[in-house]
Amino acid sequence: MGSFQKEATVVDWDDKERGNRVGDGSPNQGLKFGCTVCKHYVRRSWSELAPLSIARLFARDLARRLRCTRCGKREGYVMTWAWGPGD
Repeated sequence: MGSFQKEATVVDWDDKERGNRVGDGSPNQGLKFGCTVCKHYVRRSWSELAPLSIARLFARDLARRLRCTRCGKREGYVMTWAWGPGD
């Protein structure tokens, strides 16, 4: 069996749908958090996110809590992503 690759799922702060719960059995490596204004982003693995207790939040609710560390805006997005070791 090969590794499972799933298409990225992106949920913006202003989406009408809440998206999926962030930690619900995702086969992906982790999350990408980004800013829709200045395009700044960071990627975090599930092991880095575990202590933050975000697993029960919906993706849109998490995106609405984000504040960009570069520009300070609250217009973020959350992406579940299966990136490779070189990404």
